[in-house]
Amino acid sequence: MSKYFYSILFYLSVILNSFSQEVNIPTEFSYEGVFYKTYDKATRTFTGKITEFKSEEPCTVIEYLGKDVFKIKYKDWLGYVDSEHLVFNEEMSNLFYDFQEKERLKLLQHNAERQKRIQEIVNKNSEQFNETEVQDTIIKFRESENLQLEAESSLAKKQQLEHIEKTKQKSVSKTQNLGTTTAKKTLIVKEISNDSVSKESLELIKFRNTCHYTMNEYDVIDRVKIVRTEPYKINDNVSIELFKRGNSINIFFYLKADLGCSSYLPSNRSSVTVKLENNQSITFYHTWEMNCGDFAFKGPLLKTHFALLQKSPIKSIVLRGSKKSQEETNINYKEFFIDKLSCIE
Repeated sequence: MSKYFYSILFYLSVILNSFSQEVNIPTEFSYEGVFYKTYDKATRTFTGKITEFKSEEPCTVIEYLGKDVFKIKYKDWLGYVDSEHLVFNEEMSNLFYDFQEKERLKLLQHNAERQKRIQEIVNKNSEQFNETEVQDTIIKFRESENLQLEAESSLAKKQQLEHIEKTKQKSVSKTQNLGTTTAKKTLIVKEISNDSVSKESLELIKFRNTCHYTMNEYDVIDRVKIVRTEPYKINDNVSIELFKRGNSINIFFYLKADLGCSSYLPSNRSSVTVKLENNQSITFYHTWEMNCGDFAFKGPLLKTHFALLQKSPIKSIVLRGSKKSQEETNINYKEFFIDKLSCIE
């Protein structure tokens, strides 16, 4: 069994070392901002202002660091900017998805190492203890990990309670101020008369302003917060879930149709394009495991996507598998992104 884990770890290490993030991709700034000398991954902060830049000025992408941060060359300087300041092109998208694949392999490596540690405990004690005692040893091992993280877990729970309370307050505030956005104004005008509010309308308002989770917890082993929404039905065929693990955010699309496979291979990568009523489009690319049969898509959701998706209701969704594509134009829950993205922020 130990040889099995070592083989997996060696294989993953070789693949991870084969990735290279150093590139030279020409692009330009989307709008004016500040160009920084350093970026701290631990605190996610930019420091050391170099200069300011303006929209449409050219620059060159050197590396993607994750968390929507790029290392770029601007004039004669090397520094860092947030992705929202850059105009995305296909080469940058490939760089991003290569990074996502590397992170996926790191997670597999982490899980293999964790299983190896547990297996070593079993092997060490198997000659001395019966099966029940071995399980007790594993439990004690995990408990010792939990004790080390007790303070951090308590803090996370406190933050979670504060988040829930803020969400409740936000929900009340949204209910009181539903007319503040154009998209919600339209819904209110259509569904609520000046004289009375129907029970169905009140239930709809409550649904739209409530986050529905299948997971909302803190993983004390991996030290990350995990949040996953219920699948929200966009129409009779399509449902969407939002998933956040630590700082990584993903979006899941499910379609009751066979489009071939959901593929992460660069030569035939599956995608989902969300078209909005303001004529803007956002395309997501599949980065998780290969799935065949009913279309099951899983891809990253960038910070830059949030602002775009919350601007306008959904007009249609185009889903592309390895064999064919399908466009869903009859969207029932057009305000999904306007309502639910806040559940994972």
